[in-house]
Amino acid sequence: MREDGFRDSGDPESDRRGVGNPATADGSTTADDPIDVDVDADSDAPGTDDHVHADASVRGLIETDGTYLLLKHDMPSGPIWGVPGGRARIGEDPRDALVREVYEETRLEVDVGDPLEAFAYTWADGKQGTVSVVFECAVVGGTVDIEANPNDDEPISEYAWLESTALDEVPMESELRRLLERHAN
Repeated sequence: MREDGFRDSGDPESDRRGVGNPATADGSTTADDPIDVDVDADSDAPGTDDHVHADASVRGLIETDGTYLLLKHDMPSGPIWGVPGGRARIGEDPRDALVREVYEETRLEVDVGDPLEAFAYTWADGKQGTVSVVFECAVVGGTVDIEANPNDDEPISEYAWLESTALDEVPMESELRRLLERHAN
């Protein structure tokens, strides 16, 4: 286990722990007892899964001089503000993904710190959901320029540096609001 609470991918003990084997009361695993999980009992086709799965994303809480960077997204259900970030590519380290996403959306260069916590939300259409891990970030270069975003389909229309007392004044996901209330100074 690393100091930041995450497992090293090269640690064979943590790579095997609990994979395919039930854990005993002391946290160890038994190699002889396979786990029998029926993910989709109603389906006749192997590998079929009727469950709707959430996307995963990384987000950055960026603070400078007592203010926090928020981006306004013009969504079909109305404007919503949030912290910069997005989805990691397959195989991409979450911190590298966050550095890339923040740069794409804002042109800021950031140093990614510790994960603060995760939050989940369902999109307005009720058919999509996202689980976001929010990391503490520090600006190490650049100037905000949302017009330079290479992703034309992203509906980012504004940005603002807001004091923690002003975070209540903008519409945002309730779970993100609660997270910001806990972590914004």
